Amino acid sequence: MIAVLAAAALGGDPSVVAIPIGPGARFRPVAKAAAAPTLTCGGGKPLFRVHLELFAKGKVIVVPAGIGRGNADCVPLTRTTTPGGIVEVSRRGVTLGDLFRVWGETLSPRRLLSFSGAVRVYVAGRLLTRDPRDVVLTPNAEIVVETGPVIPPHRFFLFPKGS
Repeated sequence: MIAVLAAAALGGDPSVVAIPIGPGARFRPVAKAAAAPTLTCGGGKPLFRVHLELFAKGKVIVVPAGIGRGNADCVPLTRTTTPGGIVEVSRRGVTLGDLFRVWGETLSPRRLLSFSGAVRVYVAGRLLTRDPRDVVLTPNAEIVVETGPVIPPHRFFLFPKGS
């Protein structure tokens, strides 16, 4: 659905392809509460956001709402408040590895959640050749993480107004 809306917004950009969500619970992982070591206490709003897309076996993996649920006094390094991949980041220097630690899920060069195989990371449509856990999250970045068949990555994401 998001890809279809983005295609319309981009005037039918042929690089935007609608990919279905994969079947079963593996493609709809649950969010978990943030552990104490992944929290920055003192409150405050997130500093910036990124958009994260996950793919395995040629299908979409849903990034759930509720990753990094903290409390009123502590803001997690990263969090999601809605499904769809918009990730709020609380400070500079946070990595994809930090996001997955906050989530309580696995990310490595050969594993994405419960899926095994070579893991590729694209930022702004460009393939990065490093450990995916070391990719630094930057303001308004479009990040695609995938294993399995190549899904053409987007170069950017149109964040909703007011988000």
